[in-house]
Amino acid sequence: MYKFSKKKDLDKTISQLQELKNWPENWDNYGSEKPNTVSITKAEKIITQLFNFSLNLNYDLASPHISASAEGEIVLEWWSKSSNKKLTLYIIQENIEYIKVGSDKIEEMEDGHLQEINFHEFQKMFNWLAKLV
Repeated sequence: MYKFSKKKDLDKTISQLQELKNWPENWDNYGSEKPNTVSITKAEKIITQLFNFSLNLNYDLASPHISASAEGEIVLEWWSKSSNKKLTLYIIQENIEYIKVGSDKIEEMEDGHLQEINFHEFQKMFNWLAKLV
């Protein structure tokens, strides 16, 4: 992963998302769906929002790991440098699902749905990831 603090980093991340449009059906040889183009476009908007939020908050945000799920969702993942925490966003046409994993303990996991990411939600999720809360 690289730092996500400059415009070129945003451009590189958007380019990685664009590459998902070239993935075929069964891209993993296990019958997975092709990444959904509407979800890719939505992920590009979310990544741009997150980039702008990180600049406004002066966060040193790493770029996400980008992939797709077997159902064609776009998957964005971040790991904490100082703990075992992981934040995963599943970008779906209608909404965003998230999973926050704090450790190996199931009671420290949290999941939920968002219609979109707003400034407050971003700050809350990434403060948690950075152990600020």
